[in-house]
Amino acid sequence: MTRGMLLGTFLLFCQPTACLPAQEAKTESAQLTLAPNVPPPIIRKEPAVIKAYLNAANVTAEIAPRLRYVFWTFNGHTPAPFIRTRQGDTLQIEFSSTDDRGMSHNVDFHAVMGPGGGSPLLNASKGMVKSATFKLLHPGLFVYHCAQPPVSDHIANGMYGLILVEPEAGLPKVDHEFYVMQSEFYTNKPPVGSDATLEYSREAGLMEQPTFVV
Repeated sequence: MTRGMLLGTFLLFCQPTACLPAQEAKTESAQLTLAPNVPPPIIRKEPAVIKAYLNAANVTAEIAPRLRYVFWTFNGHTPAPFIRTRQGDTLQIEFSSTDDRGMSHNVDFHAVMGPGGGSPLLNASKGMVKSATFKLLHPGLFVYHCAQPPVSDHIANGMYGLILVEPEAGLPKVDHEFYVMQSEFYTNKPPVGSDATLEYSREAGLMEQPTFVV
């Protein structure tokens, strides 16, 4: 039995003035930032509904001088945007794909309890929009990534980022925060002294021999 499959019925008896509806959680749009920037610390003391939008797209960009690569991205960047939340928040994700190859993508949040970090709810091909809502129960700094098979291909091509779930008491104050991720890319052998757009090499990935570590 998995989480979310337990069903129950109960009766609640109370005085007429004691059963007032709970205050509705505040809704905020996630402030997404790109490395090396991090969203500001959360100062609110109550949980909120955090809305975040992610899109799968291909982007051709420079990976080294005079060399380009077709990155598989969330929101056009590798690593993907940094998402900052608080323990007890509800993460509301809207996920779409503009991948012109027609390939399907999704998002696996390691901060989310349940099968595949919610990825089965977010499978989207070009032109599709999927949405899902998750309760963030555990604090920590977590990876999120595309989990569509073959998962290694989607991750190796750039579909990953970080989501921070701050503890209820917040984090210690610091002078500055940075978003840093190490990335490895596996490509065909770059030509000597010429411009080129490199291609992904699954063979190099299986041998764990990155062409670029950035």
